[in-house]
Amino acid sequence: MVLPLIITNEGDGFNAEIPTLPGCESWAHTEEEVIEKITELARYYMKLPPSKKIKTDLKEREGNTLHYRLIF
Repeated sequence: MVLPLIITNEGDGFNAEIPTLPGCESWAHTEEEVIEKITELARYYMKLPPSKKIKTDLKEREGNTLHYRLIF
C-alpha cells in the first residue's frame, strides 16, 4: 500500500498531512520529527501492528512543500 504524504515548511515548523486519511495531520519543529509523528499517527489510524514497517520516500520538492510516499 502506498499513501501520499504532504509536508509543508511553515517557517516556524512543519505541517504534515496524509490527504487520503481524513484528519491525519501533525505538526513539529523539524522535518524528521513531523515524519516520525505522522507515521506513528498513520499506524494508529490504520491499526497497524508495531512490527509493520513503514518506509518514507521523497517524491518531489515544490517550493516549501515536500511530497513523500508512505510505503507499507
